[in-house]
Amino acid sequence: MQPNYRSEAKLAERMMPMLDETIDGSKMEDFGVDTAKKSSIFVSGKLAALIFGAVLLIFLTRYLSLDGYGLYSVVYSYATVLTLGGNFGIGTTFRKRLADARSYDERSKLLANGYFLAIVLGLVLTLAGIAVSPAIAEFAYRNSALALPLEFAAATIFFSILYNVTVSALVGIGRVKVSGVVTVAYSLIQLVMVVYLVLAGYGVLGAIAGILGSLAVSSAIALAYLASSTRIRLIRPERKYMSGIMKFAYPVLVSNFATMGLMSFAIDFLGVFVSSAVVGDYGAAFRVGRYVEVILVSTTFVLMPAFSKLFSDESLSKKISSMYSNSMYYMLLFLVPVLAYGATVSVPLFRLFFSKAYSLGAIYFIIIEIGLAVSIIGNFAGALIVGYGDTKKFMKYQLTTIAIEMALLLVLTPLMQIYGVLISLFVVGPVVLDIVYMKALKRQFSIKIAWAKLLRVVLPGIILGLVMAGLAILLRERLLLIAINFAVAVLLYPPLVVLFGGINKKNIEILTKIGNKLGPAKVVLRYMLPYTMLFMKREGAPDHHD
Repeated sequence: MQPNYRSEAKLAERMMPMLDETIDGSKMEDFGVDTAKKSSIFVSGKLAALIFGAVLLIFLTRYLSLDGYGLYSVVYSYATVLTLGGNFGIGTTFRKRLADARSYDERSKLLANGYFLAIVLGLVLTLAGIAVSPAIAEFAYRNSALALPLEFAAATIFFSILYNVTVSALVGIGRVKVSGVVTVAYSLIQLVMVVYLVLAGYGVLGAIAGILGSLAVSSAIALAYLASSTRIRLIRPERKYMSGIMKFAYPVLVSNFATMGLMSFAIDFLGVFVSSAVVGDYGAAFRVGRYVEVILVSTTFVLMPAFSKLFSDESLSKKISSMYSNSMYYMLLFLVPVLAYGATVSVPLFRLFFSKAYSLGAIYFIIIEIGLAVSIIGNFAGALIVGYGDTKKFMKYQLTTIAIEMALLLVLTPLMQIYGVLISLFVVGPVVLDIVYMKALKRQFSIKIAWAKLLRVVLPGIILGLVMAGLAILLRERLLLIAINFAVAVLLYPPLVVLFGGINKKNIEILTKIGNKLGPAKVVLRYMLPYTMLFMKREGAPDHHD
């Protein structure tokens, strides 16, 4: 019997799209798992660093007193404003373009020109900050004793820029684990230096000097890692190439300056209308609430070059909507129970780590952490748009949101003091950010938010939060609540998320793949994933999403 070549050809023709889809799906899954692995490693490093930062925060709030910590918050925010959001957008350029670079020469040119710009601009800004510090201390705060701490704060600018640019370069060349190690080392060195100098009797000045010293040492460590990782020769900077870098970076620079500057300005502006004790309360709440920001920003740090690679691959670029939705889904799957737990134990935590003097800080913290979490849509969308290379539209969307926040801040803070700041930045601001980016995603990429998929993760978290809030009332916010609510979160969230169809066996398989590549973190998943599967039906939990 002769083979029917025509029939086989037709069959092959029908099968090829299916085969391509399968290959692309597998390729996409591998890409997603690799991105999740890198994100998890970087976030883990940031969280480890955050622990050292938390220890430092506890030390400063207890040792400096409420008024002293308020002055420290003012001085620290001054340096933050002057850094223009960290690195002039050069770090973002490194993460985007180093990920796309295909040769050592291309990387050499980018690094040489980028570092030249960062060093020159950093020196100029540092010297300018030092020069105006005495005038700011005298006329803005009417406290000439603040002049020297402000000068030290201005001196941190150069090393802060150098450090942030180098960490970004490490992420851009794929050395995510190394960047995490450097981040942890920086936080540990900072803790040791600040504690030593404060205990030596230097107070607020010692705290700022410790930050300055730790940035200098950590920058040297990061540069040594980069030099050993790249083996790239230095070349002479080119004006035309630097112009190209700034063309891409300046919208990010403007956005970073406006975003970070607004947060720091809010602290300084609040200090005009309230006592330093109130500023200290807000400063402590903001610092603790930053754990949510650290998780989100660290994830976007890795997602941006991942999105960039996705757009450069024709077969994968068609899956951009899926990548964006899944990024938010897996982030919320982890973040929602953490938020619920943090909100319900904030009072005993603040009492334990700080003192009863910071009791209002626990309330501010709840508003801050929820507001930062709500902004996940806008944060991830911003990473996608920068990864696409459209930094001008990114700037447009960021500035639109910031303009609304600033207007509210200027009006509400004189009227409502601390609550005016909270409403402007952490209630209205995140909602506006998400609305702006949802419209942008739909218009530019035809991406719609998979609300049903996200709600199946969020609703169990709300129920979990209500249960733990009830326990908080029942136990009258005793310290024992910290341990009890932790156990409740671990035991109750998995069955709730299964009940709502927020997780299925496919998600478990992907999480298992991610966990197998995470080293120590896989120990946690080794117990949590089988426990979650206990609540799934034998044939599989309701598969409401892909």
